[in-house]
Amino acid sequence: MPLRKLSVQDTITNRIVLKHLVLPSLFAVKTALVLQQHFKEQGMNKNWLLCICNVFLLTFCACAENGTQATIEHPSQETVMNQEYFYVTAGDKTFQAEFADNSSAEAFKALLEKGNITVTMEDYGNFEKVGNLGISLPRNDTRITTGPGDIILYQGNSITIYYDTNTWNFTQLGKIPGATREHLLSALGKGTVTVTFSLSTPE
Repeated sequence: MPLRKLSVQDTITNRIVLKHLVLPSLFAVKTALVLQQHFKEQGMNKNWLLCICNVFLLTFCACAENGTQATIEHPSQETVMNQEYFYVTAGDKTFQAEFADNSSAEAFKALLEKGNITVTMEDYGNFEKVGNLGISLPRNDTRITTGPGDIILYQGNSITIYYDTNTWNFTQLGKIPGATREHLLSALGKGTVTVTFSLSTPE
């Protein structure tokens, strides 16, 4: 039977068990043996000796078990696929955008999981910035009227940031809530601009 490759969670769990259960237990056993030898040399009653060693061992094992359970039951991790927002950065300004609810946005999110996407974008029609993604995503085109802050997939392989209105058959990838034309253009400017899309804020 082939060996199963350990997942990241398996590795973390194994480290937790080693740190909080195995190592303290080994320490407890070693300490108990040292006490046993010491009390034996002092001529202590055998039954009392065994009782003390057992209590000592059980106490350490219980503490280790409680520490392991507390660590495993309260993991601090973020599931990327449940993330509902992403970031759009142009120059020194960053906007938070919300993912749309469709398979195109899910594919875009999966793409961002692999790393940030930087796109060179140009003005078009005095209402949008558009640039080539370099990859095709699934389309969910529907006739919509865009507004400032809408992030649109065009023809499956171009991404646009709208700073004004336009009506056409588009696929929405996301939206920057509360965005205005003036606010967006203060970051996007006129002409060519480099825009980075990411799942976390730039450092």
